[in-house]
Amino acid sequence: AGGSASAMLQPLLDNQVGFKNTQNVEHVPLSLDRAMRLVKDVFVSAAERDVYTGDALRICIVTKEGIREETVPLRK
Repeated sequence: AGGSASAMLQPLLDNQVGFKNTQNVEHVPLSLDRAMRLVKDVFVSAAERDVYTGDALRICIVTKEGIREETVPLRK
């Protein structure tokens, strides 16, 4: 994570993706669906707490089928 909200986001991502500070948890790869939900959740949370986080998130999804983009509004 980078930017003004990185100090808030990095520990959560370390825990949820890197399984830091967890015990007795099976380390399984994230599905695309779970990864997308996690990315959206952490950035919406950042936007609620950090005024310097932008109003939208553009996610580029790269798979063997190709590349697609998704834009997610962060503030309502």
